[in-house]
Amino acid sequence: MKRMYIIFIICVVAWLIFCAGCMRFRLSDQKAYSLFKSKNVPLKIYDTIIDNRHLHFAISGNSGLPTLVFIHGSPGSWSNYTTYMLDADLQKKFRVMSIDRPGFGYSDFGNPMHLHEQSELLIRAIAAHQNDKPVYLAGHSIGGPVVAQMAAMSPGSFKKIVIMSGSISPYLEKKERWRYIMDNTVLRKFLPGAFAPSNTEITWFKKDLYELEKDFPLVNAEVIFIHGDKDNWVPIGNVQYGMEKMTHAASIQTDTLKGEGHLVPWKRFEDIKVILLNLY
Repeated sequence: MKRMYIIFIICVVAWLIFCAGCMRFRLSDQKAYSLFKSKNVPLKIYDTIIDNRHLHFAISGNSGLPTLVFIHGSPGSWSNYTTYMLDADLQKKFRVMSIDRPGFGYSDFGNPMHLHEQSELLIRAIAAHQNDKPVYLAGHSIGGPVVAQMAAMSPGSFKKIVIMSGSISPYLEKKERWRYIMDNTVLRKFLPGAFAPSNTEITWFKKDLYELEKDFPLVNAEVIFIHGDKDNWVPIGNVQYGMEKMTHAASIQTDTLKGEGHLVPWKRFEDIKVILLNLY
């Protein structure tokens, strides 16, 4: 029994070490620069401090073009969108920016923020790199409510927002009470890498979405919803909900991807790219 107890302790410690160092879903600056250099695509990576929060993000392409900003889901990092940032067709039309949201990548990893606070942070980071050209936002999954909140908080700042498989409705979300148990007990330490801040963020967002609902009428940008009709993670009903709530949007377009699940930015890259190329 003593031997088994020791083995158990060793396994627990090994797992905790693994959790602390692995599965962070991020790309080092060195590897990123090497990748983009091999494709002859200009890349700049920035680290900035705003209100004592560290924000890490990357910008590729021609600095004189309109800006397309990608906002990742949970978990994730700016490098989720390297395929888009390297694409030759998108490079001709956009300066592409992708951001490590607070708590992920290299933006204060492990320390997430509520929806409203992080949206304000991202707005300020984008504004600091404004080039007097239109700005377009594209957010996937939890990145969906983030771009919606940003558009509501800063009307007129963003020409169009693209919500891909966006989890924007508090009423369609599963309760998932296990998340609260994991987040508020020692069990949180057993979540590997980015899954710990992701679980915390998701529990917060389930409540934050009720506040976002009040702000939807402030959205006056053009809105595009992209959603797979076989999405088992985020119900496609989020699209109808968004159409009903965004009563002052300049326009609303919906694109339903038949037979597709949640990971549309990667599973349906060509379809998404066509939509993005037609933003202007």
